Amino acid sequence: MNKFIITALAALTLTFGVSISHAQAACTLTRFSASPTSVGYGGSSTVTWATSGCDTVSITPAQYPDNRPPSGSTGTGPLTQTTTFTAIGHTYSGSVSNALSVTITVTGNGGTTPTTSCKPLSFTAQEYTVQEGEGTVLHWDTQGCDHVAIHPADYPGDRPPYGSISTGAILHTTEYTLTAYYADGRIGGQRFLTINVGGSNNNGNSCQIDSFTADDTTLDEGDSTDLNWRTTGCDYVDIDSNDRDFNNLDTDDSVSVSPDSTTTYTLRAYDVNGNLGDTDTVRINVDEQNNDQCYIDSFSASPSNISQGNSSTLRWNTSGDVDYVTISNFSGNRSEDGSLSVSPYSTTSYTLRAYCNNGDSRTQSTTVYVNQVDQSSAPQAITTIANVLNGTQARLNGIAIPHTTTGSTTAWFEWGVGGNYPNRTTSQNISLGVNSYPYSDTLSGLTAGVTYTYRAVVQNQYGTAYGAPASFRTSTPSPVPVVRNTVRNVVVAQSAASLLELRVESNYDRMCVNGLIDYTISYKNISSQTLENAVLQFTNPTEITYLTASRGNYDVVTRTMTIALGNVAPNEQGFITVHARINDTAVRGNLAVATASVVYTNSKTHAQEDATAYSLITVSNDCPNGLGASTFGFGSFLPNTLLGWLLLILVILALIVLARQFQKKPSA
Repeated sequence: MNKFIITALAALTLTFGVSISHAQAACTLTRFSASPTSVGYGGSSTVTWATSGCDTVSITPAQYPDNRPPSGSTGTGPLTQTTTFTAIGHTYSGSVSNALSVTITVTGNGGTTPTTSCKPLSFTAQEYTVQEGEGTVLHWDTQGCDHVAIHPADYPGDRPPYGSISTGAILHTTEYTLTAYYADGRIGGQRFLTINVGGSNNNGNSCQIDSFTADDTTLDEGDSTDLNWRTTGCDYVDIDSNDRDFNNLDTDDSVSVSPDSTTTYTLRAYDVNGNLGDTDTVRINVDEQNNDQCYIDSFSASPSNISQGNSSTLRWNTSGDVDYVTISNFSGNRSEDGSLSVSPYSTTSYTLRAYCNNGDSRTQSTTVYVNQVDQSSAPQAITTIANVLNGTQARLNGIAIPHTTTGSTTAWFEWGVGGNYPNRTTSQNISLGVNSYPYSDTLSGLTAGVTYTYRAVVQNQYGTAYGAPASFRTSTPSPVPVVRNTVRNVVVAQSAASLLELRVESNYDRMCVNGLIDYTISYKNISSQTLENAVLQFTNPTEITYLTASRGNYDVVTRTMTIALGNVAPNEQGFITVHARINDTAVRGNLAVATASVVYTNSKTHAQEDATAYSLITVSNDCPNGLGASTFGFGSFLPNTLLGWLLLILVILALIVLARQFQKKPSA
């Protein structure tokens, strides 16, 4: 075993051109990216990295995170939730590099089991030709597989479904076989590659490849070329690639290929006894940007003019090589052609963005005009997250909903300590014709380290509305921050360029009582500096019951989920999904507002800054997704506590295991 480790280390040293005994340059991670950055539930992506002066790279999370080559790529394996991968470079002397991260968004139903068939996606080598006694590194990736085996190897079986391994010293031209397996042991597929050894005698085999060429080694996507070969002393040949495999071909022949992407074809020649005699490779470069254009053919709203409370249908059609589309104000990716029912509370413009497979995108917008209806009803007040500016200042935030188009509407905040509200801010006038109006006011002269409570108040001739109580705790004084204001779904800057882009999007703009709603919170550092000690908070209104989230700790008393983001590097982004339900106390026709806020420290000015965004949905009589519990009469069946949901999940898992056992018995 020790001999194998020493040999493998020597092979890595020769392969990567690294000398352990010599001083290394500064280890720097220069690039870390993922393609694609968004996959469906159970899908996989590929992360790629490059370094300068590093010997190895570690990538987390991963089953085997360490000792990856200083540059390369690897598959993520099946992903079931949005995941952030982090890469760090290392040297043999023990020093480490900077860290780079990339987030891969997972869309789709996390409650279902992916049915993807097991198949190998790639099987490549760092070097395909080595000198006798040298080695190389093999990389592989699969989809829907449980484990793989590699032959020949000292330890061939039970390797992870994606990863890399050093071959150790190779003494003669060797063919390696990757076999991918399902969890029950069935073979999902195989890949082959050959490492040629310069100066080897092919084990005495007289079968040789005289030539292996392509008519054209550079293609536009969709074009084709012929592969040609000539051999001596061989009985048959195979051609292996990630695009297509050819088996039992004549010794002197040609085939036509039309790869979708840049592909390496490996020709393997065999003698009359079936022994591998010789191998050769041809690489076909494909310009994937040529025919990957996509277009938006139509995007419309019908009807485009509705009364408040009614619905309109967005319809779209695209053409070309479309990967997926998104619609502003709504979370999740959608198919290239489709429709969506919307019920905006006020006149709203929607933007359709089509993402092409070549990385480009197209946009088109349409507007749904909403006729205001004076219902002459009492106003609605919504209390949102407060921003603590420093030890003696805080900004209170709320939303006023007049529910009328006549008369005057005013709004203010009431605040105090211990659940009492002896103080109030100055009244603010809410403009006529405004359906929802965010407003705020700043408190000064507060005491550091004290918990204050507050609520929003809205008043007009039809009554006075009080928002749900909220609280905040003042902290140690710090420099005065840059104050920002918000618009629906996305934060904007008021007095300085925004450093953080923050969004809150829901999958529907209306939902019935007991209906399910999903929120996607996204953040991105759009500045060139690191945002330090960032903390994200998401608060759901009293009308919405929190069920689960991809990240974060939830406080049922304050209805707030908190995530410590730490330092957010330039261009770093992340996604958090929240699953919730409209509860029985929600009033039909009212708006429910979910709020996200990120507080961070500006690394240049050392001032505390914040960004806030919110998402509005209307509590309606209909369930747009058709999945509301009340629609099926199951409102009283579904649990309404965390313990109840956990018990329900355990019962479902037990039923799945039982079903699998019954399924295995007939096959046995």
